[in-house]
Amino acid sequence: MSYPPPTMPKKKCGLGFDCASMMIQPGIDPADCLNYETCGSAYELTPDEQLELIQIRQRQREEAQREQERIQERILVSRKQAARMMLMSRGCPQSLDSIGITDAIVDLTGQLSQLSQKILEATQDQYIPPKEVEVHKYNVKRKGRVFEYNKLMANEAIFKPIEKTREVTRNGKKIMINVEVVRMIHLSKDEDARNIVAREGIELRNKLSKVETLLKNAQQLIDEASSLIES
Repeated sequence: MSYPPPTMPKKKCGLGFDCASMMIQPGIDPADCLNYETCGSAYELTPDEQLELIQIRQRQREEAQREQERIQERILVSRKQAARMMLMSRGCPQSLDSIGITDAIVDLTGQLSQLSQKILEATQDQYIPPKEVEVHKYNVKRKGRVFEYNKLMANEAIFKPIEKTREVTRNGKKIMINVEVVRMIHLSKDEDARNIVAREGIELRNKLSKVETLLKNAQQLIDEASSLIES
C-alpha cells in the first residue's frame, strides 16, 4: 500500500509580516521573501536589538508613460520596532478618531465652553455675597409690638458702612469715631427688595460653590486620565 508523500508545513515569517506587502509581490511564498532568514533568526535577539530588513516600495517615474519602478530599501529596526510595523500593517490599527477619544475631547471642550457662558450669563450684574455671609432674621420691640426684620451678617466687619462716623460714649462723654467697616447690613422686611436680592445672591453663591466642587472633581478625573496616559 502506497502513501502520498508527506506535505511540508507552509513556511511563515518569523516576525509575522505580510511578505506580499513587504515585497509588493501578491501571493509570494514567505520562503521567497528577501527577509525570510533574517526574520527567522530574530528570535535570538532581545526586543531592543536591531536587525536589517529589506523593504520594497514603488516610486513613480518622471517619464511620459508614468511607469512605476520598484525600489529596494534596507531599514534598520529593532525587534520591537519590527513588531510594531507588523501590527500596524496587519492588526487593524485604531486612531484617536476611531477609538472615540477625539469626539470625547471635543464634546468635553464644548460642554466647558457652554458652562462658562451659562455661568457668565447667570452672574452678570448679580450680587454675590462673600462666603460665610448669611441673611438672619431679628425682632425689634416697639410700642408694645414686635417687628421682624432681616440683616446681612458676616463673621467679621467687612461691609462698608452707611455713615463714616458714629457717636459713642466714653468716660461719660459723647464723641464721634470713624467707622471703616461693619458686620451687618440692614435689609428691612421680607418683602423689601434689599432682602430679596440678598437672599437671591446667597442662593446663587451656594450654586456656584457646588459648581466649583463639581469642576474640581472633573479636574481630578482629567488629572487621572493624564497620569494614566503618561504611565
